[in-house]
Parts: sequence; C-alpha cells; structure tokens
Amino acid sequence: MELSYIREFQSWVSDTPLSSFKNTCYEYVRWQNTATQFYISTRILYYEKLIGPAAFCSFQALENLMKATLIFYTDVKFAESFGHSLKKLERTINNK
Repeated sequence: MELSYIREFQSWVSDTPLSSFKNTCYEYVRWQNTATQFYISTRILYYEKLIGPAAFCSFQALENLMKATLIFYTDVKFAESFGHSLKKLERTINNK
C-alpha cells in the first residue's frame, strides 16, 4: 500500500513540468531545509550540554525560517536585505 503511494507521487513529480513551479518555491524549500538542519543541530548540541553552539544554531534556524517565510510571500532579494535582524524580520512578517 505504501509503495503505491510513493509511485503515484513519483509519477506526479516526473509528469509535472518544471516551468509550473515558481523559482521562489525552490528558494523557499532551500531555506526551509537549511532551517531544519540548524534545528536538528540545536537539539543535538543542547542534549550534549553544549549551550553556546546550541544557541547559535537556534538563532540561525529562526533566521532562516523567517527568511523562508518572506521568500514565500515576496522574493529572495527582499528577504536577504534584512541581514541578521530578527526584530526587523518579525515586524515585516507581522505586516504581511
């Protein structure tokens, strides 16, 4: 049963033309994946009691997740223009 679901998904992906996806969708997924990697690193470092590196990775995870959200609603250059300011990112997301 599970294999048929995977095959259906694979056929849908292979039949869907790449031109139907917006470029921002790829960037959104890329930023989401990076945020997930930082989140996983945060969890591992925290459980190993390495608080400093865990804090850094958690900040990076939040920043990448917030930028991914902006990329979803706007574009890449706009999201990257905020630098590393979470406060500015938060304000902009709340205004969307």
